[in-house]
Amino acid sequence: MPAAMSTQLCERVIVWYHEMHVPVDEIVTLSALSCATVYNILQLYNDHGSLHNPLILGLISANPTMFLDEIQDHLAETRNIE
Repeated sequence: MPAAMSTQLCERVIVWYHEMHVPVDEIVTLSALSCATVYNILQLYNDHGSLHNPLILGLISANPTMFLDEIQDHLAETRNIE
C-alpha cells in the first residue's frame, strides 16, 4: 500500500501549480510523488475546489457513525462507485 500523503503536501502541490505555475514534471521532482498522483490531486482540486470530495464529506457528516463498508455500499448503490 502506498504511503499516505499529508494534507500539507497536497496543498503545496496546488500552490506550486496554480499560483507559482510550476510544471508538473518539476512538482513530481519537488514532492517525490508520482506524476499520476500529482494529476489526481490537481483533478480533485479542479473538480471540487478543495482537496476533499464533498460527496464523501457530506455522507460522513450526515452519518458520523457509518462504517467504511457501509460508506462503500452506499456509494456502490447510489453512484455506481466501486
